[in-house]
Amino acid sequence: MKIAFTILVNLLLATGVWAAAVVQSVSGEVRVEAAGASIALEVRHAISRGNVVHTGADGQAVLRFDDGQMAVVSSGSSLRIDEHHFDATYPEKGTSRLSLLKGALRVVTGLIGRHNPESFVLSTPNATIGVRGTDFMVAIANPVYLTVNQGAIVASNRAGSQIFAAGSLGVVIAPTTLAKPIAVSALPDRVNEAFSTLRSVSGLSGGGGAGVSPGRVLGDGRKREAQTDQKKTDRNEGVENDRRKGATALAERADPSEGRESAERSNSGLKTEKVEKVERVEKVERVEKVEKIERPERVERVEKIEKVEKVEKVERPERSSRG
Repeated sequence: MKIAFTILVNLLLATGVWAAAVVQSVSGEVRVEAAGASIALEVRHAISRGNVVHTGADGQAVLRFDDGQMAVVSSGSSLRIDEHHFDATYPEKGTSRLSLLKGALRVVTGLIGRHNPESFVLSTPNATIGVRGTDFMVAIANPVYLTVNQGAIVASNRAGSQIFAAGSLGVVIAPTTLAKPIAVSALPDRVNEAFSTLRSVSGLSGGGGAGVSPGRVLGDGRKREAQTDQKKTDRNEGVENDRRKGATALAERADPSEGRESAERSNSGLKTEKVEKVERVEKVERVEKVEKIERPERVERVEKIEKVEKVEKVERPERSSRG
């Protein structure tokens, strides 16, 4: 009976029935506790509501949820999926509730965190963490430490709530103590090492962006959303192309050569060689016009001088005769 039950659990993990997330990558010892059974996790295994992911001393797992949310479970950690529901048609109605039972975790929120951030909650022994479009990390080391890579988080408990912005570090000493900012030097070595390892993990897109697809876990709703986004992009490109063609046609009616040059400029954003030649010709013509204007002035000056000389020649004989 136990063997048959284990086979059934493995089948559910492999097929993704009722799945909230899928294993994107795994290294070292990583197991999932599901329906009372503990199974070794592999890439593309599905994680469902109520499952607990456990990592060994050398283990690490990257989970991708169906809204694009990413979770990196550090070594020596346990993460429980309390609740996760997402429908791409109504992303604002999604819910994601996780519990970090021990160890360290990095979360990059997805479409639920973007459209309905109040519905994302990460619980720890000393505080619950809310998000505002975020990439953050939490480590349980008695007390609880947290840091924000991007966006902002809100750490709340019976003492109140404290907001932490990108680049900040914080600590929650107890469930009855308000979270407070701390300096990097206040981080224990093992927490600092865990945060550094989690921060080095790449390929965490979040927000429904590009990344490894979780296959069957995505569902038809997510596929429809991706198709809708692609149609919008295609429509926008079509409108832009039509605008460029219309502008080129109008320019060609007025001046065919200018129309062709206008099309080239709109595509490349640079002046063509022909335009540069026209500009050089125009400069030369302006210089020649200036010279033509100056030439009559020079002729007039020469004529005035000649007239003065003629007058002097006339006056000189008259003066000599008088003498």
